[in-house]
Amino acid sequence: MNKFKILLVGAGQLGSRHLQAIATLPAVGEIHVVDPRPESLELARVRLREVSDTNPAIVFKWHTDPAACCAGGDLCIIATQAKDRPALIKRIAEQFSYKKFLIEKIVSQSVGEYQDLMEYIKKHSLRVWVH
Repeated sequence: MNKFKILLVGAGQLGSRHLQAIATLPAVGEIHVVDPRPESLELARVRLREVSDTNPAIVFKWHTDPAACCAGGDLCIIATQAKDRPALIKRIAEQFSYKKFLIEKIVSQSVGEYQDLMEYIKKHSLRVWVH
């Protein structure tokens, strides 16, 4: 069985909690954690060490820039602030070929931005779930 590759964008308060959860899953083989702030990456590392049942087979890769990540993963979790989130979803879908996203609420900063994102999701056959 192929193991899932997950891209986690945003390693702060919410992102580090997502990391704790996905680090225990037996079907996950690789997790790329991206945050431009070193203090957020450190928080995620600290919180990861708090998890007693982490899957030992998972390879963790830490990045400050999404461009450093590998393309073609199975799921992208976006745990950033809502500002610029729709643009980030589009960028990751286009540059890295992700088709499945888990995002935080509030999805966007305006109704117009939300409607534009919904059209993009439909046009590019993306699957997006809001946490």
